[in-house]
Amino acid sequence: MKNLEIQKLLFTSSKKPKRARGLGVHLVHSLKEVDELQTVGSTTYPLEQTKPIAQQYIKDVLLLEGHKVTLRVYAVVTSMDPLRLYVYPNGFGRICSRKYTTDISSLSDKWVHIDSINLNEDNEKEWEAEVSKSDLKHEGLRVEIKYMLERFESQGYNSTQIWTNVQNLISKAFIAAEKNMFPEFMKSCVNDRTRRLYPFEIVGFDILIDKNMNPWLLEINNTPSMAPHTTMENDIKKNVLRDLFTLVDMDNSHYEETKRIVDEKWKLIKGLPSDHVFTSKSFKSFPLQRISKKEDLRAIVETEIENQRKGGFDRVIPRYNKEFLPFLSNPRNQVVYEWLDSGMSLEEMDIPS
Repeated sequence: MKNLEIQKLLFTSSKKPKRARGLGVHLVHSLKEVDELQTVGSTTYPLEQTKPIAQQYIKDVLLLEGHKVTLRVYAVVTSMDPLRLYVYPNGFGRICSRKYTTDISSLSDKWVHIDSINLNEDNEKEWEAEVSKSDLKHEGLRVEIKYMLERFESQGYNSTQIWTNVQNLISKAFIAAEKNMFPEFMKSCVNDRTRRLYPFEIVGFDILIDKNMNPWLLEINNTPSMAPHTTMENDIKKNVLRDLFTLVDMDNSHYEETKRIVDEKWKLIKGLPSDHVFTSKSFKSFPLQRISKKEDLRAIVETEIENQRKGGFDRVIPRYNKEFLPFLSNPRNQVVYEWLDSGMSLEEMDIPS
């Protein structure tokens, strides 16, 4: 089989449910081999009972010192009503310990194709020997994403565009699931919606970048490990957790402030004519009619206050353009997006002189 055929015929069969660290991943070059994995007596039987997922292999990937590397990116969803999503601008790249090749004979070599550090640590001496004479800044099989993007930039790639593409991929993943996630997410909310004690979720996205700077989603980890392994990884995870606890108002310190602002602004709004239009300093307008319920106002206030404590996180939803708005199902997203588009601030929402 020629190497050029690998793009069409090579698949990775995803790991079984509740498995981690690369366990249960199989590389095959035909669907027939997937069937063979389900036979009695195979090491993976009964595979058919675990509902495995087959993913087409992405061949033309960006390499780091000739090695395949994937990104672990952290994202936090803090609300589904409306959707609020943040992405941390730094994580770490996980490097395969053996140089990349698309030769079919490499199919059985997990150190070439599978990025799991737990698997590749067994071959770390080979990796260290290969990069010992390079200027690569790494700790074991890990590099910082920010540094990794700098390396790609030095190779002629647009690192800003790569990261924008990554953020868009993460945004689209949540948007695609928003309609189904919303009712389950809201069941977890406390009855008193004025309290900033909504459930939140931090997830780890595993992403591959190809030579066209396109990101490919490998999987989403709903319980990403925060255990330290290296000084670099530990520093990144400490920063993520520190900013996460501030972002989600872990100690509920903004409860009174949020409630006070919502109550004050709602009282003000109820005293204005229904056709009133707020005007921002940028001379854009925001019609009062867009706030039909107190919940709409609360969504705006929470969005503004939460963004002030985001720390190192980047807010990707809602955003100041309406690119993704048509794909969001909850109408309250429309209110927040229009508020942001108007350039209004909470201070400007006042009784006209």
